[in-house]
Amino acid sequence: MKNSIKPWKTCKDTIVFRSKWLEVHQDHVLLPNLVEIKDFYSIQIPDAVMIAAIDPEGNILLKSEYRQALKQTLVELPAGMIDEKEEPLEAAKRELLEETGYRSNQWIELGKSYDSSSKLRNTMHLFLALQCQKSQEPSFDRTEWIQSQKVPLNKAVEMVMDNTICCNSSAHTILKVEKMLETCYCVKKEEKR
Repeated sequence: MKNSIKPWKTCKDTIVFRSKWLEVHQDHVLLPNLVEIKDFYSIQIPDAVMIAAIDPEGNILLKSEYRQALKQTLVELPAGMIDEKEEPLEAAKRELLEETGYRSNQWIELGKSYDSSSKLRNTMHLFLALQCQKSQEPSFDRTEWIQSQKVPLNKAVEMVMDNTICCNSSAHTILKVEKMLETCYCVKKEEKR
């Protein structure tokens, strides 16, 4: 599909607030139709990783964690920020171990996701970890209280569809992994005939 959408022109990008966790940007932009917006705000947060971790029995690891911004506990996949000078895969392995105590030697990069593309500037790097095995107890940050659970992948898909799992990147990753593994399984079945 040919992209005929013209980009906005950024006349000025000013950081109006900065902390360890985020930057708030105020952009002065000019749209292709010459409409001018002098106060388009967006937020830069660190890039992050999300992991669909599948154990040898075909279960996926989920976590429940309280999210202050929404003032509720949400069901998500293991995830976390990429540290400075850390590669996404390295961060994914670290976050999976920290949040679940699981490791994997089989990693597949699934691409990128953008949670709120109209206001957030960060990238979520998506990974699939296969044959995950528990190797230690989780080691949570001092701000984390996480409950983990394992469910069959098809149950996780149901949880996405009934909105039990309603976080965009988690839902996106679960559906992508389910389709990908279903396709791989079908190919393997056809090869056996």
